[in-house]
Amino acid sequence: MTDARNVYHSLKHDFKHNLQTFNILLSGWKSSEEADGLFQEMVEMGLKPDIVSYNSLIDVYCKNREMDKVYKVLDEMHEQGILPDVITYTSLIGGLGLVGQPDKFTYTAAFLIPDVLIIFTF
Repeated sequence: MTDARNVYHSLKHDFKHNLQTFNILLSGWKSSEEADGLFQEMVEMGLKPDIVSYNSLIDVYCKNREMDKVYKVLDEMHEQGILPDVITYTSLIGGLGLVGQPDKFTYTAAFLIPDVLIIFTF
C-alpha cells in the first residue's frame, strides 16, 4: 500500500481523479488516519462517496477496533440515503467480534434496516 500511496501522491497533479481511483486506494488502507485523510481529500475534490467508499472506511475502522467511527459512518450513510449491504454487515460483524461485542450486531442491524426481520441460527 505504501507504493500505491507514493505513486498516487507523485502523480495526483498529472491526471484527473475519479471515484474509482479513491475507492481502490481506500480499499487497501490499514491506517484509519490515512484512510480519513484520503476520504476527506476525495470529498474536498467534489466526489460523492458511494457504498464502496463507505464500506472501505467502515472496514478499516472495524479492523482498528474503532467502532465509534463506524457508527458515525453508518449515520452519514443513512443521511446520504445509502443503504448498508452485505459487505457493510460483514465488516460490522467482524468489528464487533474484535471488540468482544458480537451481541450488539442484532440491535445495530435492526436499527439500520428496521423493516426487516433478521433471524440468525448458529
